[in-house]
Amino acid sequence: MAPGGVPRAPQDAPAQHLYVVVAGTLPHLDHVRFWDYLRAHPDQAQRYAARKRELASLLDTDRLAYVDGKAELVTELLVLAAVGTGSTRSDGNAVAP
Repeated sequence: MAPGGVPRAPQDAPAQHLYVVVAGTLPHLDHVRFWDYLRAHPDQAQRYAARKRELASLLDTDRLAYVDGKAELVTELLVLAAVGTGSTRSDGNAVAP
């Protein structure tokens, strides 16, 4: 147990990245629409999976480059997901699922 009583993973445990959003907010809705869209469009899910595989080596060395490497495709897929649901994005920004 770390100082302050906060539990810590063993040093040899793989890194974990937690994505937390508030229900009903734009990031939450983007997240839901993104994954709903990928489930409904396996061809797009394969594109996303291929991009993640291309960038996977960056996860341990440069997480920001990994996220940046997905950003353009994520934005494209979020736009397609919004069009598919008849909704619009008010801010034009994408979150990185």
